[in-house]
Amino acid sequence: MGSADSRLFILDRPSNPITLSSATGTAVSSLVPGSKVSITGTGYKPYAVYKGQLIVDQNVDLNNINDAYNRVDFLSSKTTVNSGVVLTGTDNTQSTIAQRNYIGTTGRDEIAVINNGTISQTGQNSIGIVTDFGNIENNGLISGGDNYVGIYGANGTLSKNAGTIEVRNSGIGIYGSNLLSPVVPGYGNKFIEIENTGTIKSSGTTSGSFGIYSKNSDPLINTTDAKITLGGTSDIDMSSAQESVGVYAKRTTVTGGGKVTVGEKGMGMYLLESNANLNGMELNLNGNDSVGINLDNSSTLSGNAVFNVNGERVVLLNLNSATPANSYINYDNYAGFTVNTLTNSSYVAGH
Repeated sequence: MGSADSRLFILDRPSNPITLSSATGTAVSSLVPGSKVSITGTGYKPYAVYKGQLIVDQNVDLNNINDAYNRVDFLSSKTTVNSGVVLTGTDNTQSTIAQRNYIGTTGRDEIAVINNGTISQTGQNSIGIVTDFGNIENNGLISGGDNYVGIYGANGTLSKNAGTIEVRNSGIGIYGSNLLSPVVPGYGNKFIEIENTGTIKSSGTTSGSFGIYSKNSDPLINTTDAKITLGGTSDIDMSSAQESVGVYAKRTTVTGGGKVTVGEKGMGMYLLESNANLNGMELNLNGNDSVGINLDNSSTLSGNAVFNVNGERVVLLNLNSATPANSYINYDNYAGFTVNTLTNSSYVAGH
C-alpha cells in the first residue's frame, strides 16, 4: 500500500471505543496472523471507522502526516480527548476535530466531541472543534491564532464550554449557526444552542474579537430556537483589544448571568432582533467609548445586571431603533440594573 487513500480496515459501528494508541499500523499488524497475511508499504491509513468512538489517549502533532491521529479516519463518530493529552498545530486552516451526523440518525447524541485535554493551534483561520448536529463539550483548554474559532456548532449542535477558550485577533470563542454549509443535509434542525459556564478570553491586541456569536439567519427558525445560556460562573473577557464584543446575538434568546468584560470601544452585548433576560450579570466596561448593551431592531431586555464603568463617554444602553425606547426595554425590571463608576469615569444611561 502506498496511497494516502488506502485503508487496511473499514469498520462500521464497532462495539467498543478505539484508542488512538491502538490505531497505528504496527498495532494493526500485530492483530493479523503473520503466516497468512503480510502488510507492506507506507502512506496507508490503518483504520476508517464509521459511527464509532475514538479515545485520544496520546499527544498529537497535527502538522505531522505520519502522526497516528492523521492516519485514522473517524466519520460520524464520537471523539474524546483525555485529560493531560495535548493536540498541537501551527498550519493555517486546520480543524482539530470535525464531525458530522448522518442521514437516518436517531438524534444529535449520536455525535459527541468532548475535550478534557488541550487543543493548541497557532495558525490563522483555524477551528478547534466543529460539529454538525451533535454535542460539543470543552472541559479543558482550546486556544488558537488569528481569525480562530474555538468551538463551531451548527444545525442543532449543543455547544458547551466549562473549560477555557482563548482567541487572538479577529477570533470567536464559540460560534453557532443554522447550517455548516449552504447545502441542507438530511438531518438536524437548524437550531442553535450555546451554554457557557467557563472562561472565554482574548489575547489579541490589534483587532477585536467575539466571545460568543450566535447567528440565526434562517427566518423559519424562531428566536426561541436559538439560545445562549450563561451560567453564574461564565467569564467572558474580550478586553485585550479595541472594538471587541462579549456576546453577539442575532435572532437569539439570551439568558443567565456571569461576567462580561470589554475594553476601549468594546461592546458587552450586541442584541439584533433578540431577547435577553439577565440574572445578576456583571458588565465591566474598561475603556473609553465602550457600550454595555446594544439593542438593535426591536430587541428586548429585562432582568438585572451591574455595570462597572472604568472609562469616559461610556454608554450603558445603546438603542438603535426608531421605535420608542420604552417599547423594547422592560422598564418594570429596570430597577435591577445598577451602576458603579471609578474616579474620572463618565457614562450616559441610554443613547
